[in-house]
Formats: sequence, C-alpha cells, structure tokens
Amino acid sequence: MNLAEFAKFLETYSGRDKVIRLLCYSAKLGAGVSSSPVRAQKLDKFSSQLSACRALLRLFDDIPMLNCTLTYGLGRKEKDNVLRFLDLTSNVIDQAYFPIEHVAWAIENDFMSVKSNPWSTSSTVFWVISIYLSLMRNIRCLMVLQYHKKCLKGVDCNGSTAMPQLLIQQQNYLLSTFKCSLDLVHAVNCLPEGYLWGGKLLKWQVGAVGTVSSVIGLYMALKKKSS
Repeated sequence: MNLAEFAKFLETYSGRDKVIRLLCYSAKLGAGVSSSPVRAQKLDKFSSQLSACRALLRLFDDIPMLNCTLTYGLGRKEKDNVLRFLDLTSNVIDQAYFPIEHVAWAIENDFMSVKSNPWSTSSTVFWVISIYLSLMRNIRCLMVLQYHKKCLKGVDCNGSTAMPQLLIQQQNYLLSTFKCSLDLVHAVNCLPEGYLWGGKLLKWQVGAVGTVSSVIGLYMALKKKSS
C-alpha cells in the first residue's frame, strides 16, 4: 500500500478509528512501562484524549448499526443456522449497546445528573457479550471451513482452485479469532472488580493487549483494502 492508498484509508471512518485505536493503546503501553513519571503522565493523558475521541465519534454509530441490522434482517440468506443465530443475537446486542453507551457517556461528562455506575457497567456488559458472540462466530466459521476442506480433498477438478481460497479465509478467521480473544480479555478487565478478572490487569498489560489487537485489526483492514 502506497502513500495515496493509505491516505484514502485514513479518510474513512473505519480506517481512522483503527489508527487512533493503535495510537491510544500504544500510548497506554508506553505510560505503563515508562520509568519517568512525567513521561508516563503525558502518555496517559494522550491515551485518554484519543479514547475520548473514539467515544465521541461512536455517538454517530447508531444509524449505521441500524442500517446493518435492517439489511441483515432475519438472516434468511445465511445457510448455516448457527451463524444465523449468532448474527441475529449480535445485531440485537450491538443495537442496544450504542444508546446505553451514549447515556453512560452523557453522565460521565455531566450532561445528565444520574448515577453513572449502572449505565457504565451495563455498557461494558453489552460490550463483553458482543465480543464473545464475535469470537463464537469466528470459531464456527473455522469449523465450517475445515469441513469444506475435508470435502475438497476428495475432489480433483475443483480442489486445486478452491483450496487456496479456503486457506486464505482460514488464515483471516484465525487472525480475527486471536484478535477477538484479546479484545475479550480487555473488555472483561473493564468490568467491576469481582466479575471474572475485572480490574486485575495492570496498565501496561491493558496497553499490550490493546496494542497487539489494534495491530492485527489494522493489518487485516489494510490487507483487505489492498487486495
């Protein structure tokens, strides 16, 4: 990908968000491992500003999410019933997540006078469920692809052309599965203490998990863009 193509990538909301996410967690990682308190404070502030930027931009995600949900509908075109169930459930969870997060954001920024903890916790719970469903979907897709690979092994005429495509899809889903696993670790850590490993990760660990996840997400997006 050359400079012009990367510039076009940055002009998109998804592309810019992925770069901001990488910078956000890289700064958090730097703040967690820095031996200088002053540098750590600056990096932490930079990370917080980028995180706030992403939260602000998500205020406009309701309509795109609604369009995605309506376009998918009841998923009648999906041949696999398990994937259909996971997609339908994920759409419902994601559709509910955004307004809940918006309320939590409004309370945290003093636009509403309500106790913020229930809304913030609810937002995180929906986030965890959404990532878990994405993880289950990736695993199911890998199972389906593995089944297709076994079927193609006995086919000589079409196997030679279809197999490479299946291997590429399998690699993509493996990367996506690893990314979802990292995101799930991070999301659960954002839950209140007492829920699984909520609040137990150190700052540098959160930064490391988020940075690796962001690198994978950016790599997959750029690879898809250039293909």
